[in-house]
Amino acid sequence: MSICETTIRRGLPVAIAYAIFPPEPDVGIFTPIVEISEVRVWDKRKNTFRRAAWLEKALTQEEWRELEAAAIEFDAEDNREWEREYD
Repeated sequence: MSICETTIRRGLPVAIAYAIFPPEPDVGIFTPIVEISEVRVWDKRKNTFRRAAWLEKALTQEEWRELEAAAIEFDAEDNREWEREYD
């Protein structure tokens, strides 16, 4: 499980917990599969992220796709840094 910080809805800071699974072309899935397990919003009073079930219910399909794209991008950047570190 990985965590990625991003923004949605015109700048609302969120953190998502996610897992990415590789594509499975033998069954017709040609893109990575992203499973987002939870969405957290920034709580200014406690100075930390907290679970936002209300937001998970309110997100549109487009916003879910944006979160999935952010997770894939974050994961790709992270993996590239790891590859450079061990070359």
